[in-house]
Amino acid sequence: MKNQVTITNTEEFKEVISSLEHSFNKIIEAGRNQIKNANRINETDTWSGKTAKVMYEKYKMLNDNYSHIEYSLELYIKFLKKSLEDYIRLNAEFTNNMEETAEALDVVSG
Repeated sequence: MKNQVTITNTEEFKEVISSLEHSFNKIIEAGRNQIKNANRINETDTWSGKTAKVMYEKYKMLNDNYSHIEYSLELYIKFLKKSLEDYIRLNAEFTNNMEETAEALDVVSG
Protein backbone atom coordinates (compact mmCIF):
# COMPACT_ATOMS: atom_id res chain seq x y z
CA MET A 1 0.00 0.00 0.00
CA LYS A 2 1.37 3.41 -0.97
CA ASN A 3 1.99 6.12 1.64
CA GLN A 4 1.40 3.76 4.54
CA VAL A 5 3.03 4.79 7.80
CA THR A 6 3.93 2.19 10.35
CA ILE A 7 5.07 3.31 13.77
CA THR A 8 7.16 0.58 15.31
CA ASN A 9 8.27 2.48 18.38
CA THR A 10 5.51 4.60 19.88
CA GLU A 11 7.77 5.72 22.74
CA GLU A 12 10.25 7.16 20.26
CA PHE A 13 7.40 8.95 18.50
CA LYS A 14 6.21 10.36 21.86
CA GLU A 15 9.74 11.64 22.51
CA VAL A 16 9.78 13.40 19.14
CA ILE A 17 6.45 15.07 19.93
CA SER A 18 7.76 16.08 23.35
CA SER A 19 10.86 17.56 21.76
CA LEU A 20 8.69 19.51 19.30
CA GLU A 21 6.58 20.83 22.19
CA HIS A 22 9.71 21.94 24.02
CA SER A 23 10.98 23.73 20.92
CA PHE A 24 7.53 25.22 20.36
CA ASN A 25 7.54 26.65 23.89
CA LYS A 26 10.96 28.20 23.26
CA ILE A 27 9.67 29.74 20.03
CA ILE A 28 6.65 31.17 21.83
CA GLU A 29 8.85 32.67 24.53
CA ALA A 30 11.28 34.14 21.99
CA GLY A 31 8.43 35.61 19.97
CA ARG A 32 6.81 37.19 22.99
CA ASN A 33 10.14 38.69 24.01
CA GLN A 34 10.52 40.04 20.49
CA ILE A 35 7.09 41.66 20.73
CA LYS A 36 8.08 43.26 24.07
CA ASN A 37 11.28 44.60 22.49
CA ALA A 38 9.37 46.05 19.57
CA ASN A 39 6.95 47.80 21.88
CA ARG A 40 9.88 49.48 23.68
CA ILE A 41 11.07 51.20 20.51
CA ASN A 42 9.98 54.84 20.35
CA GLU A 43 8.99 54.79 24.04
CA THR A 44 12.11 56.64 25.13
CA ASP A 45 14.40 59.27 23.66
CA THR A 46 17.07 56.59 23.27
CA TRP A 47 14.95 54.80 20.67
CA SER A 48 13.52 57.64 18.63
CA GLY A 49 14.12 58.97 15.17
CA LYS A 50 14.11 57.61 11.66
CA THR A 51 16.03 54.41 12.42
CA ALA A 52 13.82 53.57 15.37
CA LYS A 53 10.73 54.05 13.20
CA VAL A 54 12.09 51.72 10.50
CA MET A 55 13.01 49.09 13.10
CA TYR A 56 9.63 49.42 14.76
CA GLU A 57 7.82 48.90 11.44
CA LYS A 58 9.93 45.79 10.71
CA TYR A 59 9.28 44.35 14.17
CA LYS A 60 5.59 45.14 13.84
CA MET A 61 5.42 43.35 10.49
CA LEU A 62 7.05 40.24 12.01
CA ASN A 63 4.88 40.42 15.11
CA ASP A 64 1.71 40.64 13.06
CA ASN A 65 2.56 37.27 11.50
CA TYR A 66 3.71 35.67 14.75
CA SER A 67 0.26 34.63 15.97
CA HIS A 68 -0.32 32.74 12.70
CA ILE A 69 2.96 30.89 13.08
CA GLU A 70 2.21 30.04 16.72
CA TYR A 71 -1.26 28.78 15.81
CA SER A 72 0.06 26.62 12.95
CA LEU A 73 2.73 25.01 15.12
CA GLU A 74 0.22 24.35 17.89
CA LEU A 75 -2.17 22.68 15.43
CA TYR A 76 0.63 20.53 14.02
CA ILE A 77 1.62 19.25 17.46
CA LYS A 78 -2.04 18.49 18.25
CA PHE A 79 -2.30 16.64 14.94
CA LEU A 80 0.75 14.51 15.77
CA LYS A 81 -0.58 13.68 19.24
CA LYS A 82 -4.00 12.72 17.89
CA SER A 83 -2.43 10.65 15.13
CA LEU A 84 -0.35 8.73 17.65
CA GLU A 85 -3.36 8.18 19.94
CA ASP A 86 -5.39 6.89 16.99
CA TYR A 87 -2.55 4.63 15.88
CA ILE A 88 -2.17 3.12 19.37
CA ARG A 89 -5.94 2.60 19.69
CA LEU A 90 -6.24 1.07 16.22
CA ASN A 91 -3.22 -1.17 16.79
CA ALA A 92 -4.73 -2.41 20.06
CA GLU A 93 -8.03 -3.16 18.28
CA PHE A 94 -6.21 -5.09 15.54
CA THR A 95 -4.24 -7.05 18.12
CA ASN A 96 -7.40 -7.84 20.08
CA ASN A 97 -9.24 -8.94 16.92
CA MET A 98 -6.33 -11.15 15.89
CA GLU A 99 -6.26 -12.79 19.33
CA GLU A 100 -10.03 -13.40 19.22
CA THR A 101 -9.74 -14.87 15.72
CA ALA A 102 -6.86 -17.11 16.83
CA GLU A 103 -8.88 -18.32 19.84
CA ALA A 104 -11.91 -19.01 17.63
CA LEU A 105 -9.77 -21.00 15.20
CA ASP A 106 -8.27 -23.01 18.07
CA VAL A 107 -11.76 -23.86 19.33
CA VAL A 108 -12.90 -24.97 15.88
CA SER A 109 -9.81 -27.08 15.18
CA GLY A 110 -9.78 -28.65 18.68
